Amino acid sequence: MRKLGIALVGAGFMGTRHVHGYAALHAAGVAKAEIVAILDLDREVAGHAADEAERLMGRRPTVYTDLAELLDDPAVEAVDIVTDPRTHHSIAIAAMEAGRHVLCEKPLALTIRSGRAMVDAAE
Repeated sequence: MRKLGIALVGAGFMGTRHVHGYAALHAAGVAKAEIVAILDLDREVAGHAADEAERLMGRRPTVYTDLAELLDDPAVEAVDIVTDPRTHHSIAIAAMEAGRHVLCEKPLALTIRSGRAMVDAAE
């Protein structure tokens, strides 16, 4: 079965927790997605998360520090947003406008306006 190529956007504490979650699905043999890329504004933080993904799942994701470059990667079919909630809407909207699926950590948005903009982009 082909797996969905997912990019983790945000590689801090919760981002690393998401790496472990994907690794648990991988170890159980039920993963329907694989981490193909990790983005963080801090390249070192992204690199550590990529190292952890490789250690746990045997494949090192590509590291990015720029969202536009990440969204140009054809291996990235979906993004898992694990950043500060103030950035959720801008990342999600850019990803959806680029034709990517989006999974977003809670809270989805901090204001009704930004939440509505995300829903509008999805529609």
